[in-house]
Amino acid sequence: MRADLVPYIASWTGEVVAKPDIVEHPSGLGIAFRDEQLIDRDSRGVLWDRYSVRQGEGTPRYADIHPARQRRAMRVLLCQVCGGQADTTPDGVLWLLPAESTWPGWPSVHGVSGLRYRAALPHPVVTGQVTVSHADPAIRWVLATKLVRVLDECDIL
Repeated sequence: MRADLVPYIASWTGEVVAKPDIVEHPSGLGIAFRDEQLIDRDSRGVLWDRYSVRQGEGTPRYADIHPARQRRAMRVLLCQVCGGQADTTPDGVLWLLPAESTWPGWPSVHGVSGLRYRAALPHPVVTGQVTVSHADPAIRWVLATKLVRVLDECDIL
């Protein structure tokens, strides 16, 4: 990678991580933001971490992935480095993985990664970092930061 190339999914110091109050959802079945807006949840109802979008402002924070850009890249199969369309062949989308990626049984989760909460008073508390399937009811208790895809029918080249 070129020294001046900043990955599309990297966050920048000019992008602020919002810290809205997390409360129990009125249904009692998960978490919500106290001032929740329609944009805070995806089409499956998953609550996503809030970040401002100011790509290129300040200096890059390579170790911090911007949730909205990572989610977009995974959802529409963009290159997470350049932000353009991922390369494809007649066999499908090309994925670049480290040489040591033997991954027996390839990842079988299709959902999100993020912070898991549990009900508590006066407000929900974090229990840890998790990856959950969209089919798992526990997803209602997750503040998502990354979209996770399933890699099926893969050929290692």
